[in-house]
Amino acid sequence: MPMIRYSRVIELLLLPAGVAAWVAVSVSRRLLSDGVRVRRRFHRTRAVAIAEAQPGGWVKLAGHLAAEDQLLDAPISGRRCAAYEVAVEALERNVWKELRTVTAVRDFRIEDPSGQALVRVGAPWFLFADKQRFDPREPAVAAFLRDQMLWAGPAKRPPQLRVNESVLMPGHLVAALGWATQEPDPDPQGWKVGYREVPMRLVLVAPQGGAIAISDERMVGSPGR
Repeated sequence: MPMIRYSRVIELLLLPAGVAAWVAVSVSRRLLSDGVRVRRRFHRTRAVAIAEAQPGGWVKLAGHLAAEDQLLDAPISGRRCAAYEVAVEALERNVWKELRTVTAVRDFRIEDPSGQALVRVGAPWFLFADKQRFDPREPAVAAFLRDQMLWAGPAKRPPQLRVNESVLMPGHLVAALGWATQEPDPDPQGWKVGYREVPMRLVLVAPQGGAIAISDERMVGSPGR
């Protein structure tokens, strides 16, 4: 099921106006603070080769994305992908502000020349650089906005909105920063005749109370750079 991040807490309308405003501002500030912290950690951490990564700490990996589970259909473009993010912004007082962000993601693998690792996505934080903008009046975009109850459709005057869609597709170069663990490798190719120990594979997960950062900003801190 897609995840929705609201920059405005509409559900707070049932609260007293002053309390609702304070909570909404607090939520927005917390989200902004979390985003800044995740981005800083991501850019400050150098990616390592998968074969050199050690479990038990923060690890950043970079390589090509390979599907692990059934792919998703991006809601606007229909592209087959392992993850998508649709961000809707509204123009207010000549300033574009985030109105709603809808994301969905499947577990996927990262492959580099040294090996492969599973990215087990729990609580993702996307840092997309590649964003495709769509006209809100396009049929697929209008249908998405109606589903999100942001626009009633062509019969109404189009709102001043910007709609951007980002995707991660098989073969894309990606980077992920998460907590490194290990688990038995289900790939039969990892088993060798006479090999007594169970082959293990590297897995990136979201730490307790944290998020795993996933980005197409692959050139930042990639191995050997």
